[in-house]
Amino acid sequence: MERPPLPQSALRAAARTVVIAGADAGAAAVDLAEALGAPLVAEPTSCARFGPHLVQHGREVVARLAGEVRRAVVVGHPTLSRSVTALLRDPAVEVVVLGREGQDNVRGTGTTTVLTGRIRVEEAEEVDRAWIDRWVSAGRELAAAADAEAAPDSGLARAAYARAELAEGRTPLSRRDLVTAVWDRTWPHDRLVVAASRLIRELDDHAGPKAVTARANRGLAGIDGTVSTAAGVAIAHEREQPGGLTRLLIGDLALLHDAGGLLVPPGEERPRLQIVVGNDRGGSLFELLEVAGTADPDDFRRVQRTPHDVDLEHLAAAYGWPFERVTDRAGLRRALSQSRPGIVEAVLEGGTDAEQQHA
Repeated sequence: MERPPLPQSALRAAARTVVIAGADAGAAAVDLAEALGAPLVAEPTSCARFGPHLVQHGREVVARLAGEVRRAVVVGHPTLSRSVTALLRDPAVEVVVLGREGQDNVRGTGTTTVLTGRIRVEEAEEVDRAWIDRWVSAGRELAAAADAEAAPDSGLARAAYARAELAEGRTPLSRRDLVTAVWDRTWPHDRLVVAASRLIRELDDHAGPKAVTARANRGLAGIDGTVSTAAGVAIAHEREQPGGLTRLLIGDLALLHDAGGLLVPPGEERPRLQIVVGNDRGGSLFELLEVAGTADPDDFRRVQRTPHDVDLEHLAAAYGWPFERVTDRAGLRRALSQSRPGIVEAVLEGGTDAEQQHA
């Protein structure tokens, strides 16, 4: 007996629309933004952070231009940006969620429509190029300013430029240095797993356009089991597509929460996994939250920041992992270029100072 066709929903182009791609949105979000003639704001784990409509520095651009938006089309599960959350909660913004039956993790304050099953997209007859350009250009300007800040002055004489490049390589590592280096050296045939820590928010701020397959555990217990998750991704990836590398970008506290995931029992498959640990000696994510401004400084340091003095080299040795510690940009680039399994500890600038500022 022939099954009846799935119900079909129609999604039409509309003025002042943006496409929000959250976790697991997929490359279809890129096509959707082009079809609707809309800018695309994509999280790193959306697997949709590329294409001509991508808005770099999306979090900042949304905060700047949110007042002009009339409709937000959501694909996947956005979780990282407060400016995106505020946009979706604006009663003046119509929210359209492309999802599955019963999905209710994205709800607007105003009109919210959930489209499931087969969705037919009616492409825009006339694309408002000025609307797209306004968003894309704003993101590119922010990216250009960040690049100019990080690079040596190209107007220097050759000898002075060489000295500036050498000094740049010796520069202590910032979080932005770490996340951009990992992103830039992860290729489409690789896989990237990112811990639910401060670094995924830094990645959301600074990762450029690139078709990278990235994953993250999210939710109330997102920090738990991250090493084990990455090991599973690495093993599955190696079986399906040998030769690529899985990288885990993780903070020191998230690593310690799943240190047991480093264990590879005798007879078990060792994952082709490179673990890159941004070490600022505690949970610096909480410094970005309201609690940092209201908690007693001593309580904040002990309970929220959770400082530690764990020697990660000894931890790696205990579980039999190759280990390398890097402290500057040149060392990080060298470690990432080797693309080999092991643990790379990236000592972050100001980690000790950040730990002590609430002491």
